[in-house]
Amino acid sequence: MKKSIIIFVTIILMLTFVSCSPKEDAPEISIGTLAGPTGMGMVHILEDATNKYKVSIYTSPDQIIPKIINGEVDICAVPSNLASVLYAKTNGQIAVLSINTTGVLYIVENGDTINDINDLKGKTINASGQGASPEYILNNVLEKNGLIPNEDVTIIYHAEHATLANLIAAGEIDIAILPEPFVSVVTSKNESLNVQVDFNDLWHELYGENTDMPMGVTIVQKDFLEKYPKTVESFLKDYEKSIEFVNSNIDEAAELIAKHKIVGSPGIAKSAIPRSGISYTVGDELKSTLDQYLEVLFGYNPASVGGALPDEEFYYNK
Repeated sequence: MKKSIIIFVTIILMLTFVSCSPKEDAPEISIGTLAGPTGMGMVHILEDATNKYKVSIYTSPDQIIPKIINGEVDICAVPSNLASVLYAKTNGQIAVLSINTTGVLYIVENGDTINDINDLKGKTINASGQGASPEYILNNVLEKNGLIPNEDVTIIYHAEHATLANLIAAGEIDIAILPEPFVSVVTSKNESLNVQVDFNDLWHELYGENTDMPMGVTIVQKDFLEKYPKTVESFLKDYEKSIEFVNSNIDEAAELIAKHKIVGSPGIAKSAIPRSGISYTVGDELKSTLDQYLEVLFGYNPASVGGALPDEEFYYNK
């Protein structure tokens, strides 16, 4: 009898251990990404997609938010501040795996007078993203360089990047702040336009040469991470290889980026890749870089990062 009880308890314990232990591999990984630079680094994964990865490309963060909140995607590439907002909305149910995009914002000029941020004094500039991270980044850079927004520099905001791009391409305005791939689109349409100032360079001047401006990150559902840690590690290795492929094989990557409709044409993609800050940053560097960025946004508008700065559990720790 005693022996039977011992065997029974042992079986129960084994079953409990198996049911609670992380599984080796997920049957399929549902991945979401955005058109533009945030998705460009994932193109090799898209091209080699098997039953392992199911990748969906979205044109707007608004399309992707409900799918993350409802748990319809396991891993997703999103704007950096949106990751913090989602962390708050889901009560900490997502974690950041990596930074995938840095920089991407540029001053484009119809002419050649703006070679430094201080050259904007007394000028009118056109921008988009009012009430969002582009506005706070611009204000921060101007103020840190001694320029008062809408006193020393007049700022006219437009509703969308596309509207702004059309205006400067048509020569109707002289100075615009645009992200890639819109920079490549407008310079391909109007040879008088010059890419004058890289906001990532300005960020380096303010926060250190090794601190990039993190515009896009990759996040994971925590329940998926807990169930399939090895699958997530495997994805990260594949993602790093994909990013290396894009940066090292620009011509081939540009063709694939256009093929998968991440950017409109191979020519635009080829021009945009070097200015899109496609990167792979993890670990301590991820945390320090993203913390700095979110602190800047929080200082202008706490709601832009979800109302509070995220805690340590926001970051994936292998």
